[in-house]
Amino acid sequence: MKTNKILTFYTEKMVPDYRVGYSQSPQKPRLLMEKISELGYSSYFPIKRSFEPFKIEDFLLAHNVSYVDSFFNGIEPAASSNGLTWSPEFAETVRYTSSSLYHAIVSAVRDGQITFSPTSGFHHATPSSGRGFCSFSGQVIASLKAYLAFGWIGAYVDLDGHFGNSIEDSREFVDENFGKGFMDKAIRANINPLKNG
Repeated sequence: MKTNKILTFYTEKMVPDYRVGYSQSPQKPRLLMEKISELGYSSYFPIKRSFEPFKIEDFLLAHNVSYVDSFFNGIEPAASSNGLTWSPEFAETVRYTSSSLYHAIVSAVRDGQITFSPTSGFHHATPSSGRGFCSFSGQVIASLKAYLAFGWIGAYVDLDGHFGNSIEDSREFVDENFGKGFMDKAIRANINPLKNG
């Protein structure tokens, strides 16, 4: 069925009520949705809010136990290794942003429609720490979940203006936990849309 709607996996639970440090990265989902509304495009982005947050075991797909435990329990220095100020509320939002991406992927493939996950803060985290305002490797987690549940393999095009290292930095960890060569199935392209050539 052809439609000009883009099903958007968004909930206010994805965004902390206050700024959590220098970067506005955790605020970006809300800021983007507000901009879409301000431009009068909201009718093209119907929102699906009824998706469950990730559980702790979901984060263990791409991150070691020590880091996941430290992050969700506010144990420093790991809890703020992403460069952001940790709080229980902020930790809860991360469970929704990562889940948003996964559910958007599942819906797109299963239902054959275009979906959207207005998320941020995924492409610098490593298996053992956050980095560069990124707490977890959301795209690695979502991809592994989709592969393990359905056997799906896909690709990411990263339109951020610089290299996102989390897929490359996850190769060894994922290979050790899921089999050598598993990450060879991961295709990623990093594109800077502001530069020519």
